[in-house]
Amino acid sequence: MRPFSYLLLTLAVALSLSTAVSASAPSEYDVKAAFIYNFMKFVEWPKDSFGDDTSGFIVGIIGTTQFGECVSDLVANKTVSGRKITVRENVAQDDMASCHLVFFEQSEDSRTKELLATLKGTAVLTVGESEIFAQEGGIIRFVIHENKVRFTVSLPPAEEAGLKLSAKLLKVALEVKK
Repeated sequence: MRPFSYLLLTLAVALSLSTAVSASAPSEYDVKAAFIYNFMKFVEWPKDSFGDDTSGFIVGIIGTTQFGECVSDLVANKTVSGRKITVRENVAQDDMASCHLVFFEQSEDSRTKELLATLKGTAVLTVGESEIFAQEGGIIRFVIHENKVRFTVSLPPAEEAGLKLSAKLLKVALEVKK
């Protein structure tokens, strides 16, 4: 199976699980939650990012919408590389560095520069949804392209964080900035 097909199949399975619960078309946040779950599968964190082999993934949400609940519902009882996933909603700035992935809601644009600066030098995958997030050094940005949720990737901040993004992930990105 081609890498692109594999990622789409994985995303389709994740979306079908979330839509089975809601019985309606997935919302934009449902789709973004499925992407976040899949991003964790296609990123390699430095070994010292986890306390030990049983430590789980921690996803932090910066903002106050119900997105954290969407992510929590989607990842409930799921693992990535044998690691459980915990979602922390409205994570405090001081706690962001303890996360493996931090999602920045667009509503937090006024704090984005300061928050991203807090994460400099840490192995945290940053994901956001605004142009400001991308301009200030975020790694993965969600965009709406042809009425579909897609994403762009900025490799320099990923490399600075010590994260290795799979070629499979990069292949399906709308744009990869080197």
